[in-house]
Amino acid sequence: MTKQEEIREGITEIIKQWIISNYPCGSETFADLTVRIQKYEVSQGVRIAVDRELPKNPIKVTNAFWLSETELNARQLESDCFMKVIQDGMLSAGYVATEPLIGE
Repeated sequence: MTKQEEIREGITEIIKQWIISNYPCGSETFADLTVRIQKYEVSQGVRIAVDRELPKNPIKVTNAFWLSETELNARQLESDCFMKVIQDGMLSAGYVATEPLIGE
């Protein structure tokens, strides 16, 4: 059984328990059910994928070798191009930014 199937079954069980405990006129609301499900998902390590830019180039070329401004800019451009190759590799490898389901 996959992790997704386990989580799906767990959520189904939470909903069943909620229906049974609230039939015919229980005191818990749908909001209470939602909180139960969210807590269960967090306990199972569920995270959400978010749209976010890839990491920026952390490499900043310094003028430690007395380069001209043109040479310095060219080296920074090479560094930025290298970072672009890395970012493309991250995307093709399936990089996904995630955040916790509920803020920590």
